[in-house]
Amino acid sequence: AAVAVSMIFAVACFGKRLFDYVKGIIWIYAPTKYRLNVFWGINEKSILLAKDIYKKSYEQKSEEREFKERIVFVDWPQAQEENKTGQSFSGIMGLLTYKTNAAKQLSDIKYILLRSSMSPDAIDATHSEILREINLEKLERFMKRAEKTNFFILSNNEDANIHAAINLQACEAGRNASRIYCSARETKEVALLAESSQGKLQIIDDSKAAVMEFAMRKNEEGKCLAHPINFVEINHQLGCVETKKPFTAFIIGFGTTGQEALRFLYEFSAFADCHGKKTPVEFHVFDNRIDEIKGELYQEIPALPLLENFHEITLHPCNAGTLEFLNQLHGLIDNLNYVVVATGDDERNLHIATMIYEYALQHRQDGFNKFKILVRLYKSGSEYKFKKVIDTYGNNHFPVMEQFGSPNDIYTKEWVVDDAEKDKAVKFYKAYCQVAKEKYRPTEERQEHEVGKEPTPLLGYRRLNRVLMQDKANCKHCYTKEMLLGLHDMSASPELPSWPIKMETSNQAEKDWRCRLLNVSICEHIRWNASHLMMGYLPMSVEEAKAISNSCNERTKKHLCITDWDRLPENPDYKEYDYMVVCTTVEQYNKRKKETR
Repeated sequence: AAVAVSMIFAVACFGKRLFDYVKGIIWIYAPTKYRLNVFWGINEKSILLAKDIYKKSYEQKSEEREFKERIVFVDWPQAQEENKTGQSFSGIMGLLTYKTNAAKQLSDIKYILLRSSMSPDAIDATHSEILREINLEKLERFMKRAEKTNFFILSNNEDANIHAAINLQACEAGRNASRIYCSARETKEVALLAESSQGKLQIIDDSKAAVMEFAMRKNEEGKCLAHPINFVEINHQLGCVETKKPFTAFIIGFGTTGQEALRFLYEFSAFADCHGKKTPVEFHVFDNRIDEIKGELYQEIPALPLLENFHEITLHPCNAGTLEFLNQLHGLIDNLNYVVVATGDDERNLHIATMIYEYALQHRQDGFNKFKILVRLYKSGSEYKFKKVIDTYGNNHFPVMEQFGSPNDIYTKEWVVDDAEKDKAVKFYKAYCQVAKEKYRPTEERQEHEVGKEPTPLLGYRRLNRVLMQDKANCKHCYTKEMLLGLHDMSASPELPSWPIKMETSNQAEKDWRCRLLNVSICEHIRWNASHLMMGYLPMSVEEAKAISNSCNERTKKHLCITDWDRLPENPDYKEYDYMVVCTTVEQYNKRKKETR
């Protein structure tokens, strides 16, 4: 029986190799322009992304395609495979099952499978002909014919992924690749590696991607229903937020996902009231490991103790099964707007989410108005159960409970490869250059320029990361500004006055519009403050700024502009930068509206 199974497996492999050989000849000699997508390893993430790239490519009309997409998987013995191999019958069956399942999942796309003798995290990057050394000379020939090549390193071993990315960057094959996408936690060290690569190394952090995916998720009308602006009372005439009660959120589980959720919610719930002050917020974090997490968290966010003193953030050293949690839930159920459940375990997450839903159903006086539960899904195998349970607890008009973080949602061409925010972020940077009267620089030149402003590479990359993150944050925050300005309810937005905004006008509608523009500019500054606090920056005194002749000290991570709107310096007028962001948002909305007509 063992011999028979071995023969079946050998024949199947031979057939696949013969088919790939013919296909490879076509790729090398055919004149077709193509982009090569090389997946180092076969696992769920790589399979999902490869299928989406293939699908999106063939959904486009041939005349609209810039390149044809070609997909290559590079396979090598991995731990999950080694456990299934061996000379025994069960070992052969295990290997055959593993390979057959992978082949089934890829059966609806065209790809070539290559076999490497060594994993990329173990290669000698200094070897001049490394691809030939590990039996991948055919990949080298594919790359020479390709217009662009992207490498994807998406295994479940994040340390091995980073080592592989470093090795590939250093060898000739990696230098010839356009991008290297690596699945790993974006720690400070990893972020520095990515920033120093001048855009070649792109980190895919599952926790960050999970939070941003649900944050930017849109319904059929193009509305971002998970944004905090949907859970507060808007004064539509003034373009500000009412302060009848604070925006209140529970974060249950404070691992990497919970921490990313806190950063997002704190920044995007930073609104201006009718007096130009920050509206109140309350964030309650529950995790019985809080005391273990605090030390590192205080170093990453030095402002956190101050925010705790202001009762904006409260860290509870308990889990969702304790009496303390129940007391907090009971006392705040009517004020509660937002719940994020991310304990690290799918079953536990779903149980907590349904428990809170049923408690809210029973005790909330206002029903489910301005209330949302987001539950993290870690394993795609749990997705069917999540959907069935969430559908049972569903609401046809507004989904109260939603899942987020599924590999199916994260590992897509749109999220990983396209970087839809990049072009939008550049527009905000261009607008900033106009206001600051600075030269606009293309991406690579800008990176070199920003890093060169600081005395050491570390501080230079810190500065670069800060400014690039703000450009992207401006894109993500567009929806909030659109809601505050009431753009979705206008047939056409009025003209944008020059700065400073003057309120002297006899036309009430024009006066209201200018008032909204001013208040939303104040809101943008408050959001900017919150963003910098979450990035680890602190306020800087005027004396400190004079001593270094700069508004930001990257060494001490202090910024002069982390202050109230009415205390911002007037020379230069930093308020105009906030107004510039608002104007660019309106212009982008108008352009998008014209294109969809």
